[in-house]
Amino acid sequence: MFCPRDCIKIAFRNNIIPDDEIFLDMLEDRNLTSHIYDDDVVIQIFQRVKIYTVYIERAIEKIEREL
Repeated sequence: MFCPRDCIKIAFRNNIIPDDEIFLDMLEDRNLTSHIYDDDVVIQIFQRVKIYTVYIERAIEKIEREL
């Protein structure tokens, strides 16, 4: 069984996602949100989510084109 980090690495190696680091950052931020009690950190992650959305949309478009 693959963990989320492994899945991201495999998707990058197979050219499904354009940048494994941004997706790993997303995963890290997702994990942080489970235990956030600091408003500043929440705001920082919220700002990064705007960037993540662009990468997620690109990955979805690529997958849809190739199906």
